[in-house]
Amino acid sequence: MTSGELCNLRVQVFGCNASTPPTSCAPDNKGCSNASLKGTFAFTRTGFFVSPPALAGPLAEVGTQNFDGRGATTYTATLSQNSNIVPVTATGSYTVNPDCTGTMTMQVSPFGITLRISFALANSGNEFHAIETKPVRSSPASGAGNPPTATGDNDRNKVAK
Repeated sequence: MTSGELCNLRVQVFGCNASTPPTSCAPDNKGCSNASLKGTFAFTRTGFFVSPPALAGPLAEVGTQNFDGRGATTYTATLSQNSNIVPVTATGSYTVNPDCTGTMTMQVSPFGITLRISFALANSGNEFHAIETKPVRSSPASGAGNPPTATGDNDRNKVAK
């Protein structure tokens, strides 16, 4: 795709008009910040562990996640992994960009892994959509040389301020 075609695509997606210079076709600064993500969110996640082979199979998770509006987050959930029920907790940090996208890093117990997550805020910060981009590392406590990798849907909706 050429840069002209890319700008044309941005015109269609972001609403730039035909007279907008290509450098102005970037996503708008929507004024988001860490303060845009605050409160308690309920979530469900469904998908599959794709590696390591011993864990590969379906997963489902339900829980709540709290964001403090300053870049810190915690969550508590129940995970079903190949029909094995596991209580899960995590702590981490997040950064919200001015265009309302962001990243999050979570340390997950009892697995001893750190996840990197990308997300986009929606509905004025009352919901967001996320995807796990990379399991960062596995601690010796997890008993695995390679951290588990999962794929699936991951959406959160605010339930409390």
